[in-house]
Amino acid sequence: MDLLAHGLWTGVAYRRVKPVWLAVLFGMLPDLPWLVALGMNPWPLVMGRGLPPLETLPPALVTAGLVTHSFVVFAVLAGFVYLARPRWLVPFSGWALHIVFDIFSHADLYPFTGTRFLYPISGVSISVVNWNNSVFIGVNYTALAIVYAFLWGRRLGWISGRSRHTLHCR
Repeated sequence: MDLLAHGLWTGVAYRRVKPVWLAVLFGMLPDLPWLVALGMNPWPLVMGRGLPPLETLPPALVTAGLVTHSFVVFAVLAGFVYLARPRWLVPFSGWALHIVFDIFSHADLYPFTGTRFLYPISGVSISVVNWNNSVFIGVNYTALAIVYAFLWGRRLGWISGRSRHTLHCR
């Protein structure tokens, strides 16, 4: 899934977590290595040829991308977060939501790779649909628009049934 959609879905899922921006940040953080890689070689994307092939990227960035999309690494880091700042554990789980979305939206099609969610223990991935597929993008952003319109309508009182339970994580 693309970075903006990760942020928007995390914002929906964690809308009652305060501060929500922290959950959104953690939900977008796993794509940081790919943003760095794109910043190093933006020309294929700028020229309309898509993202740069993995073999043109520094191996350290590819490894960082595998590490940030691993439930194994997430679980270890979640343990540290729990020990250091227990209240951050809920917003930190936005990272896990990112991995879940990417498992099903990163097909193993060149030049991409499926999300190896058990890295470094296993290289297993699930190939469903690629996040840059135009149909997937259309369905994804349509669903986001519907969800945000519904939430906005509830906030304005146009739709009833609003729950006011909020979880504070400071």
